[in-house]
Amino acid sequence: MNNPHLFIFTIGPVKSFIAEARKTHDLFAGSGLLSHLCKKAMEKAVFIFDRGEEIIITPEINSDNKPNRFVAIIDAKGFDLKASAVKIENSVMEEFLNIPSLLFPSSIKKPTGFDDQLSQHLNLEWVYVPIDNNDNHGYKKAYQQLFRELSAVKKHRSFSQLGYQNNLGEIGRKCSVDGSLNVKYYRPGKNDKIDKLNLKLFIPEDEICLIQNEENVKVWHLQEGEGLSAVSMVKRLFLNEPHQFPSTARVALMNLFEVSKNLKSFQKYREKVEGRISGARGDKFFPHSDDQLFYQENIKQIFEGHARTTDEIERAEDMHKAWVSELSENKISEPFTKYYSLIRFDGDNIGDWLLGDNLKSEVDLEDFHRNFTCGIANFAREIDKYLVAPKGKTVYAGGEDFMALINLHHLFDVLDYINQTYRRMIDEQLSGYKSNQSLKFTISAGVAIAHYKQPLMMVLQRAEEMEKLAKNSGKNSFAIGLMKHSGGTMDFVLPWKLKIPINTKNSDDSLTAVESVKLLKFILDASEENFSNAYIHNIYDALEEVGFEMPHDMLTSLITLYTSQANNKKGMKTIRLVSVLMQLLNTFVKSSQAHQIEPFRNFTSALLVCDFLNRKTK
Repeated sequence: MNNPHLFIFTIGPVKSFIAEARKTHDLFAGSGLLSHLCKKAMEKAVFIFDRGEEIIITPEINSDNKPNRFVAIIDAKGFDLKASAVKIENSVMEEFLNIPSLLFPSSIKKPTGFDDQLSQHLNLEWVYVPIDNNDNHGYKKAYQQLFRELSAVKKHRSFSQLGYQNNLGEIGRKCSVDGSLNVKYYRPGKNDKIDKLNLKLFIPEDEICLIQNEENVKVWHLQEGEGLSAVSMVKRLFLNEPHQFPSTARVALMNLFEVSKNLKSFQKYREKVEGRISGARGDKFFPHSDDQLFYQENIKQIFEGHARTTDEIERAEDMHKAWVSELSENKISEPFTKYYSLIRFDGDNIGDWLLGDNLKSEVDLEDFHRNFTCGIANFAREIDKYLVAPKGKTVYAGGEDFMALINLHHLFDVLDYINQTYRRMIDEQLSGYKSNQSLKFTISAGVAIAHYKQPLMMVLQRAEEMEKLAKNSGKNSFAIGLMKHSGGTMDFVLPWKLKIPINTKNSDDSLTAVESVKLLKFILDASEENFSNAYIHNIYDALEEVGFEMPHDMLTSLITLYTSQANNKKGMKTIRLVSVLMQLLNTFVKSSQAHQIEPFRNFTSALLVCDFLNRKTK
């Protein structure tokens, strides 16, 4: 290249696209919309500079999941760089503004202020930095400067103020999802009086569109009494197939669906709820599906809410009972689990790796970036291929970030698979670039376990808190936070891999130098086989009674005593379980010394979470 430049283009705000979600559809659609806009920006850049897809450094242009930015290397000779960037910016904005015309039914009007909310929502930022061809480290220096300047741009962000009746600022009811923009679409509830809605919404008639039937907008897009801004409505109608993304209830029940799939009673009931089985359509309970109907206790309330007769309620309940009865006849003891998990993780020290701080001095940084991008894309495809029902569903796997909904029965297996796959496909594949083999590509993950009725925004916030806890606890870790439907919470954090092997003579070979996730799974499986979970509560009560301070020898004796008492069949497994418990405790103590985490409470929280998972999944 005669005049090479590095170019970065970012699309925001990420939080409003993903974290602001009432339903899982908001989560999936927001991520998909962000990825879609990034792809359009990348395609426009390739078209403008006319040098092929090889100008894109990251992300992989053919990846299904893309982050909110891309980096490219272009030959600036003969180009007005600012004008080129503005063209990319305009193409993204045009695509965003054009989505409603593609998604919205023709009969749905765009209220006054609709386009203003959309046009002022995106934050599009970009930076060009020249590369010195005469400097062997020209690419590296340009890359470092690129992010310094991008950081400066983000700190000086300009914005426009939305208006209302010739005054600055919007006044009126706010969106049910984002909580900041005025409602533009509203479906009246049963008790709403149409002629008095202005007193409830405080919005002029021309600035809001009332949705009063399902011909134009289905109820799964907009519920009764729910109001959405222009941005949230676009998200709701983007990727709008109702069964494309599982609800929290469906994620919680994935394992039950799997073991029930060949039962005729389940097939009939599912057809009545969804109106389809393998593409076949039949009569439904309602015009739309509601996964909460798979729980028997919800049937009466939901049917009464739709003004259905007592006969219809009883018929639905009888069909559900037939499903439960057939489960029993086939000796399937799978529970109707009401909890699911949401996991998110982020690569550790990715900035240092990408800036070249941990690489050999002779490494070509551009070559590393391209191979890292390829590795991340392959990793995302591998996880996406693995993470299907009944395990769960990927929300996004763009760049080094990841989010997924996981069925509780498979939580520990999925966590272990993700970490092992990242280690194999990223750390091992890129080991030749490292300046020191002791340096590792690692991830820190946060997991929130929640009831399917828990507000999704709270679950997302909890998972983010757990990810930060893992980061602040030395990285290369995972943290799990439980949110009980009754209101109680507990959490713990563990490194992925234990550094001290189990040295018990009779321990199973698979438990030497084991991953901590496998230790947790061993505790969970022990409760399923020979052990009563009473030992967990006895250990907790004993530690709480003495203020979580106890000599190590006494604690070992106590754990051995309570574990032996809980073993229904006695034998060598008691020794292995005690060894696992002591290994976990030693790990917590060691971690606490480095990161000021209370070891005993962390330890007992891990045991109590295992007990909770056992009770909800067995």
